[in-house]
Amino acid sequence: MKLKSKILIRNIPNLASSDYCFSNALLEELTNFCSIKEKDIAVLDFGCGNKPWASFFSNVSRYEGIDVYRGKNVDIVYDGGEIPVPDETYDLIFSSSVLEHVKDINITLKEIERILKEGGVFISVVPFTNHVHGAPFDFHRPTRHGWVELLGSAFGKKSSIRVEPVDSRFSCLMNIITSYFNNSLYKFLKKASRLAKRNPVERSIAINDGGASPESASPSVRAAYILAQLNPINFLFGLMSYIFGGKVNCKETEGEITSGYKLVVVKSYG
Repeated sequence: MKLKSKILIRNIPNLASSDYCFSNALLEELTNFCSIKEKDIAVLDFGCGNKPWASFFSNVSRYEGIDVYRGKNVDIVYDGGEIPVPDETYDLIFSSSVLEHVKDINITLKEIERILKEGGVFISVVPFTNHVHGAPFDFHRPTRHGWVELLGSAFGKKSSIRVEPVDSRFSCLMNIITSYFNNSLYKFLKKASRLAKRNPVERSIAINDGGASPESASPSVRAAYILAQLNPINFLFGLMSYIFGGKVNCKETEGEITSGYKLVVVKSYG
């Protein structure tokens, strides 16, 4: 089954979710990159978690994952400072909903620039009008113009920088509505199940599983999240988003409202 179909099926309960629009935006850019590049490329999955994109890169010569947590799917552990990789190692570096969790975004972007080959591509999707997650480690919500400044400072003005919204104004509104109900229900389920009092052994297992975080990797927390996603409001508003969402306006900036942004940088010393 193609990855695009898998993304659709995974998000059928809520097609207004940020995961749906973010994954589609990321897949589009990864597909564009791989269509013009040879298979002999090195790829870094930045904030890899459990490597959900591994199957997409099954034919490349080198595919590695980096994360702040140790795990069976994590090849490189990153402490937020220097990435333990030589200069100009990768042809492609990509991330999905990760940069908002980086405490010092300037250091991290400069490190990504350092280990990316000249002519290499950095692709990322990041939230904007989207609920706080992974608290308290959720630090950044720049506008489109803020990301252009940050990326320009890290990669240099000679590099090609493109920042675009991942969804339309209507789809963003549907996402906000469903997020409100989901988070309210999730908090209720979490409190009712006393998930916050899970034992240290479970936390250790969560870390070693290589999830995005000990919180999100916990089976009990994930179960509460899935239950919250199954409420019928998600399906109704998600279907409305799918049908009436319309095309993304990549040119409008004044008064822009979007769930997040797609960042694409082609590195050049020029």
